[in-house]
Amino acid sequence: MRIGHLCRSGYEWSQHARIGKDIGLTDEEIERIKEDPEAPGWSRADRAVLQATDELHTDAFISDATWNELKRTYRDDQLMDLIVAVGNPTLVSMALNILGVQLESE
Repeated sequence: MRIGHLCRSGYEWSQHARIGKDIGLTDEEIERIKEDPEAPGWSRADRAVLQATDELHTDAFISDATWNELKRTYRDDQLMDLIVAVGNPTLVSMALNILGVQLESE
């Protein structure tokens, strides 16, 4: 969802917001995803994931400080998955934006 927001992909954001609600995210949590990773309410691990997402989006790289914070919680294979989990929706968001895919009606 963070990537959908950062890429300004309304379709990507709305689809994942719907999925987020289905798996139990609250409206407040969904809206907080749009805020800075340091926004109140996130766990330390959640903040690190959001920070890594922002860094990958901006720099195509994760800083040592953020990587070390992620390593406090996640295994190496999970960190590799995180990179792909950010990269794939980035590509999808680009395609959706370029192709002008519109939101589905409810």
